[in-house]
Amino acid sequence: MQIVVIGLNHRTAPVSLREKVSFDKDAQKTALLRMKDTRSLFETVLVSTCNRTEIYTLTTSTKAARDFVIRLLAQHSGLATEEIKDTLYTFEGPQAVQHAMEVACGLDSIVLGETQILGQVKEAVALAAEIGTIGSFLKQMFRYVVEVGKRAQSETMIGQAPVSVASAAIQLAEKIYGSLRGRSALILGAGTMARIAAEHLSAHGVSQLYIANRTLTNAEELVRRVEAKIVPWEQLQHFVGRVDVVVAATGAGRPIITENMWTSIRTGRHGRQTLLLDLAIPRNIDSSLSGHSDVFLYDVDDLQQVVDVNMEERRRQTRVVREMIDSSLLEFDEWISSLSVVPVITAIREKGVQIQSDVMESLKRKLPHLSEKEIQILQKHTMSIVNQLLRDPIHAMKDMAVQSDPAFSPEALAQLFGIEFISQPHPEREMLTSYKMSEFMGKWRSLMAEKMSGSTVGSSVYRS
Repeated sequence: MQIVVIGLNHRTAPVSLREKVSFDKDAQKTALLRMKDTRSLFETVLVSTCNRTEIYTLTTSTKAARDFVIRLLAQHSGLATEEIKDTLYTFEGPQAVQHAMEVACGLDSIVLGETQILGQVKEAVALAAEIGTIGSFLKQMFRYVVEVGKRAQSETMIGQAPVSVASAAIQLAEKIYGSLRGRSALILGAGTMARIAAEHLSAHGVSQLYIANRTLTNAEELVRRVEAKIVPWEQLQHFVGRVDVVVAATGAGRPIITENMWTSIRTGRHGRQTLLLDLAIPRNIDSSLSGHSDVFLYDVDDLQQVVDVNMEERRRQTRVVREMIDSSLLEFDEWISSLSVVPVITAIREKGVQIQSDVMESLKRKLPHLSEKEIQILQKHTMSIVNQLLRDPIHAMKDMAVQSDPAFSPEALAQLFGIEFISQPHPEREMLTSYKMSEFMGKWRSLMAEKMSGSTVGSSVYRS
């Protein structure tokens, strides 16, 4: 039994293949139901985005799980199994958990540090819970995965420095104006770059957003996405003179805002500064405008320098994030180690609660005059005695299990406390029995030792 991830992503498969094996929500449900009925897969979570499709599973056979995934993806996509097989990577044990954490932190994304993937992982876990394919193991694993992903976003800058030209443009605008709230902006164009810029400006609080485009239908499509007003192309010069920020992103192939236009505009602005962002290639704004004292002009090359600086900052942050991942992986390893003592602890707690309950029943029979309040006080204090007696032994048991103390024996502890936990039905015990815990622990410990010694291939390298 082992935790395994089998999948493909932008590093191993072209977009033409990735789009075919991608699952929408309904297809995910169907696939999870199939996995639920597969005997070699005990728990499964399916993560599917435009850039990755991955199946996390607790399985009795990595080979059987991989073969199943190949067939599943081939049937879903209509591709030949050989086409699928050559793009898949497989990680086991600690490497699988580490990979999941790297995915959630944005280290394995096309854009380093992107934050959307964490929400997609959470949605995949929620869907697996809805279908009933996730159990104690993967639920706990993804708790650690999501937690470290949240920490990467909140405690580091890995996802905050803008790394697209459009987002870098907005970053510059905020540096110049301090805040975009209460500011006005005009976007020339209605294509992809114009749309991204409009969405960023809107998200950063621009109070008045105008769209100017030669083709009216394209402008109308854009204003359906963001709150903006369409201005006639013929009034372009008038609105360039009114706003604080102008974003040029048309396919005109020549300057639209020229030296002559600006000379006509600037007299009415009375020295008020204007930020001109030229996102077009060829450029839409005459480069000579950069010589004016009332103009901040940035073109794609200028913005790319900002992007490069920000990307380097994200790369520096990866070291901090990887330290978080290593720490979280060790915590998960401790949880794995503590599982061997869970049935004993559960049985001891049950025995303690049963003894306390028996004592309370005896007291109520022998002291029938006790009021309800007095019974509640006795209930509270007798339970407190049980908890205090068990606290130190339970902590010691957990520590011995985590440290793999050779003196630790669940069977001996069970005998010491007079319990027969193995034969008694209990969800945790049934889980440990069905998952062949000793086999799982043996392989996990071996793989974890290899990882800590550095002899195992890390999850930045893919194996088919």
